Amino acid sequence: MWLRHLLVLSLLLGATSVASAGNGDAVPVSNEAALMGQAAVANGTGAAAMYYNPALLGRLEQSRADVSGSAFHLRISRSADLLTTSASELAVRNTEIVSIPSALAYARPVGDDWRVGFGVFSPAAQDFQLTVELDGREGDRDGGLRITLLDETSIYVGVFSVARRLGRGLWLGASLEGVYGTAATTTFLTGRIAGPMGGFVVSSEEEIELDFGGAAAQVGVTWDVSPRATLALTVSTPIIALAATGSVRGVAASGGDGELGGDTTSFETFSEPIPPARVGPVDGVSFRAGAEVRATPRLRLAVDGEVRTPMTNADLGTEVDAFWNLRLGLEGRVAETFWLAGGVFTDRQGEREVSAFAVNRVDFWGMTAGARWQSSYLLAEGEQRDRVTFGSVLALRYAYGRGSVGGLRANFQAASEAEGLTFRAAELVQHELGVHIGAWTAF
Repeated sequence: MWLRHLLVLSLLLGATSVASAGNGDAVPVSNEAALMGQAAVANGTGAAAMYYNPALLGRLEQSRADVSGSAFHLRISRSADLLTTSASELAVRNTEIVSIPSALAYARPVGDDWRVGFGVFSPAAQDFQLTVELDGREGDRDGGLRITLLDETSIYVGVFSVARRLGRGLWLGASLEGVYGTAATTTFLTGRIAGPMGGFVVSSEEEIELDFGGAAAQVGVTWDVSPRATLALTVSTPIIALAATGSVRGVAASGGDGELGGDTTSFETFSEPIPPARVGPVDGVSFRAGAEVRATPRLRLAVDGEVRTPMTNADLGTEVDAFWNLRLGLEGRVAETFWLAGGVFTDRQGEREVSAFAVNRVDFWGMTAGARWQSSYLLAEGEQRDRVTFGSVLALRYAYGRGSVGGLRANFQAASEAEGLTFRAAELVQHELGVHIGAWTAF
């Protein structure tokens, strides 16, 4: 029946929103990534650089604390055919604004050959609100469909990293990562068909809360092949175990004769836990290689590429093909304490089937631009350090995305509820604009 179909839709939406909260580089978490097109595997001198390559901690000569965030992250989505009937298509536009505290990290040298660091990062967040309404007048029958979807998702990654010097200019690093996320999805739906031969009405409200967690690991290496060039390589595991618990609750009603409250009305109230589950990997193994070239004392270039292996997860019912990404950044020193930077990047996803309403698969192409400045102050004799340095970063990020999103086709002339609503893939275009603000101190 149509009512049961809607409940399954909501369950699918809650289960898959974790994987669709954003692409892998939707929110840059280090200052260098935010400035230079997210080319960060060989490019970084701060504590937050451990998120992209733990071996970059080898560049630290002093203790370092980093804090950064996206002052705002604006996402505009448009689909020309998210909801359709046999006679019409409904174009939907949605605007989403979130503020994300993306990084808090600390790292320090331990002797000459060791570095340690830890941090908390928020690489993805979603605050999605969507209301769509479709007029279903077709022939001698009258109907309509209204859906309101609210989805809030946050993901946090705790990282502990260690780096060791293997030789002159050669560093090896390793990280352990703990991942925690929370998602809450609420769906309101009403649908109506009424005509000379009677009809039916459905109304439902479902609320899903989901907590999930897991672990991952990363190994990286950096090699200063010359005073002007550094090569880097990282290998990252997927989240190797994802445990999820939560609850589903709601109320739904289905009525014949085109109205609710009559003798043919059926009500269903439900509240039940989502059983704890291990659902395995949610992405493939990532290989990332890059280089930093210090062309002159005032100009440096960073480039990196990524390849991610295919992933199949039977528990989630997902299958993602292999994919690649490229990133390029440039920074120039224009004054003694002031730098300008910019870059371009791709943020693509592997091909996968879109299987639930509003769940999307989008490939992005984008650019960044920004500035950083720093000041150093000498300390009095007798202090443990001879100086302390403060720095600030302001960067802009724009990305254009195109892909597909789970849509619905409503049949207001359906002879039964089972034929009233079906899934279909719809086109999706997205624009993202973010402002990154960062600060750091070395002591």
